[in-house]
Amino acid sequence: MDDIPEEFLCSQSFPIGCLDVSDLFEKLPGPLQQYAISLSRAVWSSFPITLYQVSKESPIIFKFIQKIFSEPNRNILEKILTSDELTQLKEYAAMFLTQAGCYLGFGDKKFLPRLPKSRLESMCKELDSKVDGSSIFDTFHTCIESIYSLEDTEKLLGMPNKNSTTYFEGLTDDECERVNQAMKDLKIPFENTIIKAEMDKDEPVIVIHFASIDIEEPVDTKAVITCSDGSTKRLLTKKGIFSDVLKTVVVHLEEAKRQAPGELQSKMLEYLINHYKHGALKDHIDYSAEWVRDKKPIVETYQGFIETYRDPTGLRAEMEGFVALVNVERTETYTSLVSKADIILPLLPWDSLFECKSFTAPAYTALEVLSFSTTGLPLAINLPNFDVVTRSIGSKNMTLQNVLSQRMCADEHPTFVPEEDRLEYLRIITPCEEVMTSLHELYGHGSGRCIKKDVEAESEGTFTDFPKDAAFPTEAISGIHKLLGLDLPMSLPKTLAEARRYQDGETYNGVFGSIASSIEECRAESVSLYLCSCWEVLHVFGIKEEEFDSFVRICWLGMLRGCVAGLEFYSPESECWLQAHCRARFAILKTVLAAKIDGKPIITLDENANVHLPDTEVLLKIPRDFISALVSNLTMSKATGETSLCAFEKLTEVDGDWLAIREAVVRQKKPRMVFSQCILPSIGDERLIPAKKDLDGVIDGVMVNVTRATGILKI
Repeated sequence: MDDIPEEFLCSQSFPIGCLDVSDLFEKLPGPLQQYAISLSRAVWSSFPITLYQVSKESPIIFKFIQKIFSEPNRNILEKILTSDELTQLKEYAAMFLTQAGCYLGFGDKKFLPRLPKSRLESMCKELDSKVDGSSIFDTFHTCIESIYSLEDTEKLLGMPNKNSTTYFEGLTDDECERVNQAMKDLKIPFENTIIKAEMDKDEPVIVIHFASIDIEEPVDTKAVITCSDGSTKRLLTKKGIFSDVLKTVVVHLEEAKRQAPGELQSKMLEYLINHYKHGALKDHIDYSAEWVRDKKPIVETYQGFIETYRDPTGLRAEMEGFVALVNVERTETYTSLVSKADIILPLLPWDSLFECKSFTAPAYTALEVLSFSTTGLPLAINLPNFDVVTRSIGSKNMTLQNVLSQRMCADEHPTFVPEEDRLEYLRIITPCEEVMTSLHELYGHGSGRCIKKDVEAESEGTFTDFPKDAAFPTEAISGIHKLLGLDLPMSLPKTLAEARRYQDGETYNGVFGSIASSIEECRAESVSLYLCSCWEVLHVFGIKEEEFDSFVRICWLGMLRGCVAGLEFYSPESECWLQAHCRARFAILKTVLAAKIDGKPIITLDENANVHLPDTEVLLKIPRDFISALVSNLTMSKATGETSLCAFEKLTEVDGDWLAIREAVVRQKKPRMVFSQCILPSIGDERLIPAKKDLDGVIDGVMVNVTRATGILKI
């Protein structure tokens, strides 16, 4: 493997987090246990869709891994591989399964096995020779080239000209953007689609494929796409991609619907089933609305095409889903934080015109993950992603308690933390992260709004969303430009009525495109940094007055060390960011490092990229003011859709000294934690198998669950 750069080899000796909820599960009444199991089977049976969305070869590699680690092959591996070889094979399988493919969920970079290709080939031959009827070598040959291939266009996920994507097949970058614009013009939803260049009889066409059980013949949209070579192609729509997979998902959802604890949950699942059957986004919106109305579930779930991080244009969503059990005791703390909204929201630094007229209090629950099919486990979630639901009904905030607790206790020597701060950091970083995560989800993603333009009313001189003569907040929105010496647009609107606002059918993601997710994550992270020193927040979490200085300082240190670590996920070769959250945090880092007193930086990085902070009193003056300017700019740019006023892209340019700092970061990088999950009982059994904290536990927590849910192999 000497010819493969280290950055593209599978991580080794990575920490393992164990998401075992078997004890909590056993306390559920029998009917709720069955409900949770059926929902989990639905989640895991959607896994093949995620595999395909990551890369076309990932479903084939999954089948290969599935065969290798099924019985009796699994036991034979120990006899034909050395201990190191077996570990390398298991590490690749564990990484592949937890990322739902051969690209990192956090970083979008391809990874290859450390086990040499020739050794994997000889292993397959030996397995076939020792097991009657085995066909592993045949399966090996269907995927071996794609496992080890590392062409330039395969190294990263991204736009099709230079990188790899399954969201667009056979299109150029320019054609992708033209299809997106046509879909916007035609008001065709994006979330559950994949775009392919195909042949309709003898005519080249572009087809928008909708995920659905229903299979229909292509429908002409009457739109024509001008291609890069000057030719034109008709744009068609077609239902039925992933039909077979969704049929299995619906079988389990129908079972869960029969077991649902109430009419609300049953109605909710009916909408989700219809969404999968017919492919209409409205059904997923209606599902989401009913889900939000379910305020106090004991078993929580959300499934579907949800997050848009992996589509290189930021519009199509990745299939994922989770089932979790509610931690009642910790939920009470989060509910208390929600109840302080009327006190906390006015503390945010932007004008109330840019806030919703009324705060629709979300449910905020602490969850213990039972099943999560995804390309990467988050610490917390704010859902749904439909503005039409969050504006009228609300949203849900969820902290994944068992993910948070496992991740925070993983490392006694965290990178980029100075030795003099290390012990204090280790002592309180877990409660600090809990505070920061809850603020991020609740008051970060839960604040701000998108201001709509009512063309008909405004033509008659009526402004429904704000006073007609409301001034445009030039000072507030341009504050970050002035602090950091960034250029401002030549002309700014004088009133809010003159500003760009959202037209009918426009969405935030549609206006801001590929950087929308990064901006929103930056906004949420900045809010958490801005609010973490507010007593109204800290009292909720039981922080004592004598701990204030230390607690706030470690909140800032935790955030900024994460900002520094995120530099790993910038690619100098392609000059692009590989991860939305890391790009978001870099904007924060660049902002606070610009804060000075008497010409001297207040926050500094040393030669090893360790973050050195001043005392809390100093921290909460100028650096916090800089964060205020940043988050105000992002929030008001988002509210109006004024992309030209948003400072984010300029703030996330990486050049000069930053490239040297990135090298220091990469030299010290540590592998990310992967998680093992509980194994669902097979059909006819009621016994949940606890999660195991080892590589076998990680592998089985995905592979066995997917296999049992989809029926691909009998295990």
